[in-house]
Amino acid sequence: VKTERFRLTIRRGAGGANHVTHQGLKYDKVRVTGGRIDAEVKVGEKRLKFAFDYNDSRVQQRIAQVFKSHGFDAWQEDKNTVFEVPVGTKVSVSDYSTIDVKYAFYFGSNTSDQDPYDDPSSSGYITRTFSSSVVHAHPHGKSVVKPEPETPVAYVWIKQTDYAVTYTVSINGHMSQIETPEATSKRARAGLNTEKLTRDLASKINEGREKHGCIAEVWESAIKIYHTTGADFDIKTTDGLYN
Repeated sequence: VKTERFRLTIRRGAGGANHVTHQGLKYDKVRVTGGRIDAEVKVGEKRLKFAFDYNDSRVQQRIAQVFKSHGFDAWQEDKNTVFEVPVGTKVSVSDYSTIDVKYAFYFGSNTSDQDPYDDPSSSGYITRTFSSSVVHAHPHGKSVVKPEPETPVAYVWIKQTDYAVTYTVSINGHMSQIETPEATSKRARAGLNTEKLTRDLASKINEGREKHGCIAEVWESAIKIYHTTGADFDIKTTDGLYN
């Protein structure tokens, strides 16, 4: 079944005026603090609507579920939602999202290294809400062959994590690796997040697609791997933990 892929990206942080005036004072933009991701994606004749909190850390997974509920194959890949459609299907986005932007007016005297905007006694704050285009859809590489039930598929998952471990997936002789940090590293605890390690490993596998010919997709806590042509392939995994 010939399909092509699209990448749906949420672009956070941008938007809103750099300066606003309030009661005769000029306020400078500090950051986007929140808002609402509200959009309609038209795929062929289907209209997929969703609305989520701007700060929802699982928004890409939730959008994937919306696509699945309409019969499309979809999954999270890095910070994108990837979905498949028949070749030639028209995809467009109508974005009704809003962002809340925090502004500050600094009127104190700062004699330390502290950011003056972090000191409530020397700064005034206001928040403004703007319409903002944050949802974007783009073609995601070449068209591929969607795997049928008889297509060879491998599933890889990280069963156990530990410090200073190298996780290796070898496909058709090409190795893809990620490493966890040393226990003494400042990012040691965050580096053992299984969900992030799974996404990172899938990304590494996809980076070598031209060499091993396979695609890696994150499905829940596992990585689904199959060849772009539906052919068989060799796969080996090691992690030094005997799992």
